[in-house]
Amino acid sequence: MQESNENLNDLDLQKAFEVILSKENLNGVTYEIVKLISNQPIDSFVLEGLLRKNEIASISYIKEDVLDLILVYIRLILNDDILSQKELRNVQYLKMLFKIAEGDFYKLRYEEVNEILKEQLIRIYRNDNRIDHEESLHKVGLQELFSLSYDQFLQFANKEDILALEKGADCKDIDSVLLASFFSFNEYDFVHKTISQEVKELVWEKYGGKCVMCTTSENLIYNHIIPIIKGGSNTFRNIELLCDNCYKFRHNID
Repeated sequence: MQESNENLNDLDLQKAFEVILSKENLNGVTYEIVKLISNQPIDSFVLEGLLRKNEIASISYIKEDVLDLILVYIRLILNDDILSQKELRNVQYLKMLFKIAEGDFYKLRYEEVNEILKEQLIRIYRNDNRIDHEESLHKVGLQELFSLSYDQFLQFANKEDILALEKGADCKDIDSVLLASFFSFNEYDFVHKTISQEVKELVWEKYGGKCVMCTTSENLIYNHIIPIIKGGSNTFRNIELLCDNCYKFRHNID
């Protein structure tokens, strides 16, 4: 209980809820909860008193509202692309306070979780299509944020893992297991092979070191014409050169 009390008195949590109170369009009991947390330490006893005042028998009656509130807080703390242990503990405390069970985010807010994880993973892969030690720890924290099982997290993460592989990442550098459900047998084999240097040289020569769409020679990516997940191979006939911008356009990446 001691750790919970420390979380209750966390000034960063109170300041974050001050920001939420000033920026979000809140009403009803959600507004009162945010205002309460921004002004003073809160525990289950204080929360239950607030619910009684609003004639709400149980927090379960407003579960989706408090799920949305936690999502607002999560988006706020991820603005800097860093998830500190204190921030993670605060989210864990909010889930305990609001009686959020494992699987609630996955079942009730799948699309919202997918959007947040997609944004974070795109940022992780953005510079080098690989995940270092610190980024690996960040992925673990993201899984904990939403109380996802390992397989549930992979369902979200594999979408960006596959895109990283399509852009030439090495399987050993993505720090992820690829679910078999994403591939047929042959496609699964292809994913575990990297584009050889020989193939890269052939592709480079074929396209003259230029993007096939805009002809720039800057920020080039080896792109699979037929994606691996649709049966494409790593042969030079199935690979072209695209610049980063044209790659994003081709694959509808923001």
